[in-house]
Amino acid sequence: MKIKNFQKDKNSISENKINWLVGIILGDGRVSERYVRIYNNDRNIIQMCKDIFQYNLKIPKNKFKTRMLSKNRNGYKRNAETIELGINSTVFAKEFKNLTSKQLNNPKPYFMRGLFDAEGSVDLAGNIILWQRKDELGTTVSESIERFLKTYKIKYRIINNEDFYIFEILGRYKHYQNLTKFSEIVGFSSKQKLKDLNLIINIFSKRTFVKNQEIIKFVSKNKEVTLRDVIEKFEITKINGYTMLKKLVDENKIKKIKSYPNIYKIC
Repeated sequence: MKIKNFQKDKNSISENKINWLVGIILGDGRVSERYVRIYNNDRNIIQMCKDIFQYNLKIPKNKFKTRMLSKNRNGYKRNAETIELGINSTVFAKEFKNLTSKQLNNPKPYFMRGLFDAEGSVDLAGNIILWQRKDELGTTVSESIERFLKTYKIKYRIINNEDFYIFEILGRYKHYQNLTKFSEIVGFSSKQKLKDLNLIINIFSKRTFVKNQEIIKFVSKNKEVTLRDVIEKFEITKINGYTMLKKLVDENKIKKIKSYPNIYKIC
């Protein structure tokens, strides 16, 4: 079963879009009796949410409110500013409970995509990760995720953690076909996450060998490069990229000028 990117598919039914929206709100939102709030730093995701509220749920545009939230707030340091989308609708807020209950009991692919768009991430080491807090709602959502993954025979494991359920969709060389299955059944609407997923599928579906001189030439052509740049350029595994760059640093062929992210330049 392969699901389509509904933002590009004019024939995709409204139910699929609403299922996705429920997943997004569960992962990145908050609902009261009067309003809905969605927090995400992906403008494309926010626009998709707006379109579904306006065209599929028929909520007037004047009920929307958008604002930017700074990187540093509530005691946390985030990588980017977050967009807050607010929707004033008592009708949808009330209906959201029914929609949520329905999806959690019988999760569908688009609902699961919404959850992964919100709380999932692609590890360039070769896996997909999703976190759920160990509270009442998080436990319910985690049980729903497990039920879905077992139904569609997507291989996963849950990493032991005191505060979170950490789902790892298995990949790398041993399970790269599992990544392909995840891509076809769930996938991402987030452009960056989809790009990273396709990258690791491509990397682990073959074995690429790169010479040290090729890395040096690439670094010298650019003012500075990151580990990600090297992985994307040569389509090599994260561990191979890191090991090769470290060796070149040790040999004084290049130098590391920053960590997290790892940034390199020619000596």
